[in-house]
Amino acid sequence: PAAGFAWEYLRRDDEYRRDFHRLKRKSRHDTEAQTAFSNRWGLRFRGGPGPARRSRIAFLDAVASA
Repeated sequence: PAAGFAWEYLRRDDEYRRDFHRLKRKSRHDTEAQTAFSNRWGLRFRGGPGPARRSRIAFLDAVASA
């Protein structure tokens, strides 16, 4: 599928990899950096950024550890 092809191409791009590693070093709450990264690389994330997404992840983590 097109999305898989695009991902394979993108993950091999040196600039993308540098940007991704820079983003990983930032706080998860730095939504400005996340938005800039997404806009630069044309990415969309399921659920979108923000508190609602984090709370669902925390809920799933809590359920998994129970």
